[in-house]
Amino acid sequence: MKRLFLLCGAMTGLLLLGRPLLALEAEEIVNPHGSGAHCLSCHDGGDEVGQPLPVVPTCRKCHPEADIHPVQIAPKEVFVPEDWPLEGGLVVCSTCHAEPSCDSSRAKETPYYRGGYKGNARGFCFLCHDRKKYERVEPHHPQSGDSTSDQTCVACHISVPEDGADPSSSFLRATPLEVCSECHQQTVHAGVGTHMGRQLEADVSNQLPPNLPLAPDRTIACWTCHDVHEHSGSNQAEKNKKPHRLKVALQELASSEWELPSSTRMPGEFDAEHPPLLALENGQNQLCLACHVEQRPSTAGSKR
Repeated sequence: MKRLFLLCGAMTGLLLLGRPLLALEAEEIVNPHGSGAHCLSCHDGGDEVGQPLPVVPTCRKCHPEADIHPVQIAPKEVFVPEDWPLEGGLVVCSTCHAEPSCDSSRAKETPYYRGGYKGNARGFCFLCHDRKKYERVEPHHPQSGDSTSDQTCVACHISVPEDGADPSSSFLRATPLEVCSECHQQTVHAGVGTHMGRQLEADVSNQLPPNLPLAPDRTIACWTCHDVHEHSGSNQAEKNKKPHRLKVALQELASSEWELPSSTRMPGEFDAEHPPLLALENGQNQLCLACHVEQRPSTAGSKR
């Protein structure tokens, strides 16, 4: 019993001193960058600073998940400036990042881009990589209009589908929503939340033809309202251009009370760089009224 009291007393004393008996104090991590006082964090040496320690494992001690670029690989088909160091011919962290305390001319702002670069990360990448090879392809404007020879098709399709193929047979790379949102992540407009991925309501579906351009599971997709294969305007493309399936389907139901618009909205009418590519003209809500039959003007005998 006496020993128990002594043990408890000793533990209490240690706790009061701020040094728990069974716990180790967390090791304080000092940022070695930007100060000549911590050179030996990354270099060999005693009284004199020696050669750098192996770069990648040394950097990963503090930055274990910071690899936004592959490291320890040999650069191929890229231009690496002559004064950017490789380690054994391999790209390492210090190829792109330069410790500022080693040279007063280096960038003092994180992430210490080599060469004193102060622009955005994408621009820095193009100091080695060919910018032209990373330009985005515009898949919505096939140059030829011939799906069997136009390579823009593979941006959305695993292989080129047959001309006029149904979405279920079009070899999409992902689900209908995913294949569009890969590029259009911030594209939010009226109707997206209430339409995308939804089944047509019965009162709407019963008044429309079965060949509407829907997703394979018969839900509403981006291409239900957008002409995702709008062509570039070349003669061959326009020659091969077929009407959007929404227009084809609705022409079967055209009546004297409501006439389908005669043309689609052409690219550039809203935004020359990012046109909406609507399947039908929507100046008087024709695109919405195509499916929302209950909202159409009911002036019998007149055409709008």
